[in-house]
Amino acid sequence: MSQTPELFSPEAAQSAARLVDEMSRLFFVSRAIHVVAELGIADRLDASGVSVEAIAKETATDAVCLRRLLRFLSAYGIFEEPAPDRFANTPLSAVLHSDHPNSLRVSLRRIGDFWWSAIGHLDHSVRTGESAFRHVHGVSFFQYLKANPDIQGRFDAAMARISDADDSAIAAAYDFGRFRRIIDVGGGRGGLLVQILRRAPRAIGVLFEQPQVIEGLRPLADDVAARIELVGGDFFAAVPGGADCHVIKGVLHDFDDERCVRILENCRRSLAPDGRVVIANRDLPSSISGPHPNLTMDIQMMALLGGRERTAAEWSALFERAGLRLSDTFPTGVEFTVIAAAPA
Repeated sequence: MSQTPELFSPEAAQSAARLVDEMSRLFFVSRAIHVVAELGIADRLDASGVSVEAIAKETATDAVCLRRLLRFLSAYGIFEEPAPDRFANTPLSAVLHSDHPNSLRVSLRRIGDFWWSAIGHLDHSVRTGESAFRHVHGVSFFQYLKANPDIQGRFDAAMARISDADDSAIAAAYDFGRFRRIIDVGGGRGGLLVQILRRAPRAIGVLFEQPQVIEGLRPLADDVAARIELVGGDFFAAVPGGADCHVIKGVLHDFDDERCVRILENCRRSLAPDGRVVIANRDLPSSISGPHPNLTMDIQMMALLGGRERTAAEWSALFERAGLRLSDTFPTGVEFTVIAAAPA
């Protein structure tokens, strides 16, 4: 993009109170983006503009309220109104189109009322240190997904899509070619394991996930499928043995320190003596110089899961508690850092 839309009014630059007030209302922008993603509005627009009445008919929405929503988002550069009551896509709304190569629609559609209601109780997490999600729904985030297959399906599809851009960079950041058997612990739909095995042609891969995730898997990539074993289980109870490498991406930040240590201990117990535990995590910045996506993710983990993002020093301390020692750290060029640990 050549120009980033202004998020705040000119008056906000002159008044701290006005700026904070406008910042406090950005949740309306966020929620509006999720609504139009769910409705598939961008899929129904073209460059010349489509009448709001036609869009409302296709989406079974109220034309008056839909027009107000689209005009609101147009003020932020998401959609535009080239003629009265006609709306068109912009470079920003284009990424909400289902067919865009960097489409965000699948990712955004995983966020529904169940998610927003928990975020609305963020204060509970701050006051108690507990998950706001469990406070609202009475069960953990993943228990809720398991009990709601449609939401689980949306979540899994979103995680797979989000991972597409990161998996290749993570797999390339570390030398997996020296390992014989690699277990991807909590590996979702197997995207990272596929990328790793393409770079480790002599290795066997094990995708270790919850049984309901394993049961719902689509066929994995043909070029490595013959070298992948699918195993269902609970990584809090045990991790399959016989491997010289355990990979953990985007899992440990879901949990508090005690549960992280339990997972890492199970990995260490079943790991070959010369093996490695390799985690891909979103490091928190060491100093605050402005907004950072991993700081946002840290608040999301706090409210939804009772988990957290961590600094490199905090990861090292968790490894030590689990009987591991940090051996190497590798940048990836994306939001993740790769950290390798060996048995202590």
